[in-house]
Amino acid sequence: MDSAYKVLGVPGNATPEEINQALQKALHHYNHAKLAQDSDAVARVLAIREAHKILSNNDMRAAHDRKLLSYVNKPRSTPRIVMEAVPAPWYTNILYLGVLLVLSMFAIGGYMAHARDKARAAAEATLLEEKKLQLKRWHGKKRNANALKIDVRDNKPKTKFANNKWRPKPPTACEAP
Repeated sequence: MDSAYKVLGVPGNATPEEINQALQKALHHYNHAKLAQDSDAVARVLAIREAHKILSNNDMRAAHDRKLLSYVNKPRSTPRIVMEAVPAPWYTNILYLGVLLVLSMFAIGGYMAHARDKARAAAEATLLEEKKLQLKRWHGKKRNANALKIDVRDNKPKTKFANNKWRPKPPTACEAP
């Protein structure tokens, strides 16, 4: 809706003298030569005369102001935008399942590697303890063998531990038990 104030180009608090001056200025702008050339100018002049008629009459101006006020204060209905949910493609669930499977395989692989490393460390610790125990036994047998040796001065035969053939070889650190 075009306001009569806008058509004449005057403010809302314009006096009757300002309204008449605006009408004279518009009619001077749209002279007979211009009306003959432009067909839209005739419609514009008619709109200007109608706006002057409304604004020069106090009752019509008050009704026009009320109409503008109700138009401005009217709640505008905003267009409602409805977003429809687009269904997911058929392969989406399969893709999610595949990603979940790959991630679980990585998790299981990491856990298995951790468990394997832990078991290997425990086995190495056990092996080291066994080697230490074996070395202790060997050193103990060597002491016992030396204790079982019979003195030659006694002219008694030597025991089997006195002979080097029966003495066990000490294990080296590189050998497995």
